[in-house]
Amino acid sequence: MNYWFVANGRRFIVVADVNGTWATMYAGFMLPYATPSEMPYPMYIAGNAGAEDTDSTEVSDKVGSIFDPVGTLVTPGTNSAYLRDFNGGWISISNYAWATGISRNNQSTGAWVWPYNWMYSEDLAGDIIIQNPDGSTTTLPCVIHASINGGNVFGELDGVVFMSGVSRSPADTLTIGGDTYLVVRSSFRQNTSFDFAAINLA
Repeated sequence: MNYWFVANGRRFIVVADVNGTWATMYAGFMLPYATPSEMPYPMYIAGNAGAEDTDSTEVSDKVGSIFDPVGTLVTPGTNSAYLRDFNGGWISISNYAWATGISRNNQSTGAWVWPYNWMYSEDLAGDIIIQNPDGSTTTLPCVIHASINGGNVFGELDGVVFMSGVSRSPADTLTIGGDTYLVVRSSFRQNTSFDFAAINLA
């Protein structure tokens, strides 16, 4: 098993490759689109699965990742990601419901990580956002947003960016702005170019 621990003064990330199944965990602050007085404790806690009995080798629709979290609209408390909001409460973050396979959650209610949730087609963005003509890779911030409680765009994950998996494999590295990033994929839907992210190893 290969694994990586990455930390800075605001958050830590754990990545593990368990026989080809990629597991990720994020604990700590995200980068809020708010002042410290508006959002004093922008904590984001995320893993692969919301159910505590999920096996580490699980690759079904019950698992996701820190950048493409899974959950269920039916059973509260089963999401794999949570954000502490402006009022000190916890918001469940879920890009898709494990009870419905690869279907994305209803876009009229909920909280998600963009751009992974932006299309119901599971891999459309990864097929559109591919390598640039010069061979470089386009990256986008992983932005937490919600329609609940009046809607909001909260901020972005610290050191985690979207990238297409076209011509990439997990464990590849790339350089972005002088920093080395590790290419990872979500535990579920592993065969699409949309299921990839890059994590800053600095």
